[in-house]
Amino acid sequence: MQSGPLTGKITKQRTESLPEDDWRSRARAFNEPQLSKNLDLVELL
Repeated sequence: MQSGPLTGKITKQRTESLPEDDWRSRARAFNEPQLSKNLDLVELL
């Protein structure tokens, strides 16, 4: 949940447009299916 999701600036669209050299483009937390789960948790907060 670190590195962006709690700020509200991370969306599915934004993660799809991350550059290849951004570590988040390869990180499990920023890719499906974990991304949707994390974004749902942010909504609950």
